[in-house]
Amino acid sequence: MLEPKTLARPYAIAIFEHAKQQGSLSEWLSLLLALAQFSKSEELNQWLKGNSPGEKKIQVLMQLLGDQPKDVLNAVNLLAEKKRLDLLPFICDQYDLYKRMHEEVKIAEVSSAYSLTAAQQENLQKFLSKKTGQQVKVVIEEDASLLGGVVIKIGDDVYDHSVKGKLNQLSQSLLTASV
Repeated sequence: MLEPKTLARPYAIAIFEHAKQQGSLSEWLSLLLALAQFSKSEELNQWLKGNSPGEKKIQVLMQLLGDQPKDVLNAVNLLAEKKRLDLLPFICDQYDLYKRMHEEVKIAEVSSAYSLTAAQQENLQKFLSKKTGQQVKVVIEEDASLLGGVVIKIGDDVYDHSVKGKLNQLSQSLLTASV
């Protein structure tokens, strides 16, 4: 059986291409985020997977979203017909990835031993944008096990500036030196 991410890809590509043609990439991302958030509700998700008629599912989702253009209705209708409404979070993730690639925005996953102030987050974002030469969106997660400092992941690159990382490096060099 195919992974949900794989099943979501063609829908995300189609929506992305349509949004790009319409010049509404951000609007579609907002819509997909809202749809994905609704579908993460356990009760709603069970109902979406249930045997209710597709038209009823579309009506409920459209009521939750409010007034939307016809192309939004068509996309939700298609997903309902194909019984793919449960893929909305995956479609949203894939769409966001295509949008970021199109806009050349990199994601920096930052693990910090302590919470960072807004000024620290802004300085980090500016530093990473300058270092990479691209716009960077910083996503921060606290990890007390680091003891201090940060670990930054941008794509496949990892920059470990944590106390835990430095202690591990020191330990490895001592083990290597004693052999």
